[in-house]
Amino acid sequence: YGALIETEGKRLTDMVEQTLALAGLSGSRRPPSQQPLDAGDLVRGVIASPETSAQAGDVAFEVRVAEELPLVQADEMLLRRGVQNLIANALKYGRSGGWIGVTVDAHGWRGGREVRIAVSDRGPGIAAEDLPHIFEPFYRGRRAVSEQVQGNGLGLHLVKRIAEAHGGRVTVRSAPGEGAAFVIHIPAWGDPALQPLGGEQPQHS
Repeated sequence: YGALIETEGKRLTDMVEQTLALAGLSGSRRPPSQQPLDAGDLVRGVIASPETSAQAGDVAFEVRVAEELPLVQADEMLLRRGVQNLIANALKYGRSGGWIGVTVDAHGWRGGREVRIAVSDRGPGIAAEDLPHIFEPFYRGRRAVSEQVQGNGLGLHLVKRIAEAHGGRVTVRSAPGEGAAFVIHIPAWGDPALQPLGGEQPQHS
């Protein structure tokens, strides 16, 4: 009973934290306390955190951070939450592959530069019918429901909102049996924001 109470307590705490983060992103204002950040350092910090270590178990992480990476103008707490959500999602659905790759690099886009934070796994992948809906709030894929995978359907939606709040977007590539790769795209510091908070961005597969 003690273990059950602890597990359910953690699930409830996670839902409350995700909901509060979403509430903080409501409206049209920009995220508070934006400052220049090194996305590579932030990602390394998330992976080295006790929370990630406790979830990872025997899953191997492969981390690649590009040299001379431009900074991003970001709210550190929000961006950290976005990266944590992608890693937690990969651990939850791609654990069977025994490997998670995290890449941070820069790329030219629409006349400017963007920093990309990619989280990939070698799990079973995402079903084609689920792919268009995975960023919708409270959406649970068929596999998650049939296999009773724990979750509240808010994690990926929050990642999408966080990316948009920083003038960016989130994309996904996946196919059944081929794993999944999620990428947060954020304009490099000094480049014009791609789109303000509240605007809709297409997701690409």
